[in-house]
Amino acid sequence: MQHRRFLAASIGIATGRAATTATPSGRRIGQRELRHLQRRTTRLRSLDDVLGGADTRHIYRAELGSTMNLLRNASSTEATGRQLLGLVAEQAQQAGWAAFDAGRQTEASALYEKAFQAATAPRIPHSPGTL
Repeated sequence: MQHRRFLAASIGIATGRAATTATPSGRRIGQRELRHLQRRTTRLRSLDDVLGGADTRHIYRAELGSTMNLLRNASSTEATGRQLLGLVAEQAQQAGWAAFDAGRQTEASALYEKAFQAATAPRIPHSPGTL
């Protein structure tokens, strides 16, 4: 069990800074940045193979928050924005699964709802209160 906690703490330290970095208003997100975020999400998904939801929940939530920050504050083309919104849906679902796995059903339900909202959004939200 100590090995899992050490691994979770190490991963949290390694991913925490990038996941919580503030996005300056006016930043432009292109396909290169989007591909980086998609690869990062794929790598983080593999944590579920070795760690449980209690260990990964905070990492997945931080990553979701960072991506939502980009969605709300950075500019992009319509196509890139749609793909970023799809990534929010995927990350919210991932965070929801970790919350469920950790026994936090209320949190999991809220995250699944956020995933659904992002997946079915008619347009890209640009105001902080949306999504």
